[in-house]
Amino acid sequence: MTTKADFTNEEWLNISKAPMSVGGLVIMASFSVGDAIFETMSIGKKLAELAQSAGSDTLMGALAAEYTDKENSKELKEAIKPSKEESRDPAAFKAKMLGDLKSAVAAIDGKASPEEATQLKEWLYSVGEATANAAKEGDFMGIGGQRVSPEEEAVLAEIKTTLGL
Repeated sequence: MTTKADFTNEEWLNISKAPMSVGGLVIMASFSVGDAIFETMSIGKKLAELAQSAGSDTLMGALAAEYTDKENSKELKEAIKPSKEESRDPAAFKAKMLGDLKSAVAAIDGKASPEEATQLKEWLYSVGEATANAAKEGDFMGIGGQRVSPEEEAVLAEIKTTLGL
């Protein structure tokens, strides 16, 4: 069974950032402040579900622990913050999140068992789906719009490819 100890600090940081990277990519695909609130909450909900369902002796459990430990959570918040340059250039921030996700996938595929890798990558994709479905896109005060925008569908496809699913 693969544990956190099997990864370097940098690899584990990228794995720990992966849920936020996936969610962030979806949020940025068709950004709206109102929608971003619901979409961000959906990421938190997926992390809370993971914390409740993952066993502590699994790779998924180790990831959940990163988000339930307040000290680790503070470090993760700092690690996922965009730099000044990235905050001015959404394309650069997207590229960084995608790069972090690719690094996480490489580490997962290289060190986790195939079953653990698939389980984690499918869960990461589910974070993206939940984020995309958290708010209607293009609506006005709840009227009209669609659940998942074409931009979100495109980024979900990109995430799926990156995850190797």
